[in-house]
Amino acid sequence: VDIKPLYTFNGKSSYHLYVIQINFDEYSFSKKDLFIDMKKKNIGLQVHYIPINKQPYYKRLGYGSEITPEMDNYYQKSFSIPMYPSLKQKEQEYVVQSLLEVLSS
Repeated sequence: VDIKPLYTFNGKSSYHLYVIQINFDEYSFSKKDLFIDMKKKNIGLQVHYIPINKQPYYKRLGYGSEITPEMDNYYQKSFSIPMYPSLKQKEQEYVVQSLLEVLSS
């Protein structure tokens, strides 16, 4: 399973998000399917970030058809897994193991 953290470890960072990237073209399911399957395991994933021109407010202003390959690529591959100060090691392991199970199925 090819899971890539967005950033390498830096001991000076506060790490308020743990963003990973997956190339969904290599799998038989979509990012939406992954979110649904993880939710069934009581794990909420987060989207970071919808390209600004695709946000509802800007779409109502007529944006959204611009060609933005870098933003679109990031949005298609990236999401955050749970990370917060009180997250226990057992919970971390459950998140990672669940993600690996869903990706391997």
